[in-house]
Amino acid sequence: MSSNPKWESSHLYCRSKENRNMTLGIVFMASGFGRRFGSNKLLHPLAGKPLYTYALSNLLKAANELKTDITVRITVVSQYDEILADAEKGGAIAVHNPESDKGITASIKLGINCLPKSDNYAFFVADQPYFKAETASAFVRRFLASVRTIGCVTDGNTCGNPVIFNHIYLPELLALEGDRGGKQVVSRHPEEVFYYQVNSQELLDLDMPEDFN
Repeated sequence: MSSNPKWESSHLYCRSKENRNMTLGIVFMASGFGRRFGSNKLLHPLAGKPLYTYALSNLLKAANELKTDITVRITVVSQYDEILADAEKGGAIAVHNPESDKGITASIKLGINCLPKSDNYAFFVADQPYFKAETASAFVRRFLASVRTIGCVTDGNTCGNPVIFNHIYLPELLALEGDRGGKQVVSRHPEEVFYYQVNSQELLDLDMPEDFN
């Protein structure tokens, strides 16, 4: 685990100078140990590039498209210096996670706390290399046009990642514990969920070495 103080002080950069009407804070969660994988899967090569680079690149592309009329800020939360360095190169806020062993909720809280106050918060994961940039931006726009306060992508069977929450759910998100993440909040408010249909291939997360073949 990294202990580079550069990343731990990165909260100093968490300020937005833009003042547009709609604001979106995005948390890109890239802290996993890959216990089932047996090693650090996020840095494991897929077609010659580290796994995380696909999801991060697609997210940055989506954010650039959304920024035409939405104020977007991204935090990348990770325990790995390589990922944090790439995050800064892409214009995101790099946030070192010293509590990766506490599960996904540690990433959620760190990411939220390093973002400016936003109207909505979206959470993306680093192990979905096939989730397209255009799908991400379309999901955000369709959610914002809906009358719901929670947004999930789905292949018709399950609610997958990414997930978007209106700011009214911040107290619940910041109170989360363990490794179940924001799905706990989703399950408490089923009537508030907007579902966006996507291809099941895009929701694939790579958890085992054979998934990389």
